[in-house]
Amino acid sequence: MFHWPKTRTEWWRQKISANRAHDEAVQDKLRELSWRVLLIWECALKGKNKLTPEQITQHVASWLRHGSSFNELPPP
Repeated sequence: MFHWPKTRTEWWRQKISANRAHDEAVQDKLRELSWRVLLIWECALKGKNKLTPEQITQHVASWLRHGSSFNELPPP
């Protein structure tokens, strides 16, 4: 689970906001070029709620066969 840093809060908010805007622009450009984008969040791979390798493989395989141009793991 994400927690905002307790120091330099405004700096972190601006940095994370800029990173998100950049990431979204890159994803949009990739889709314009007919690429499909699968965003795998760190929480899907690590931590107490991580997915098993089988779950990840199943999700990716399903997305490759039938998915849209963008997907997230885990789903929002």
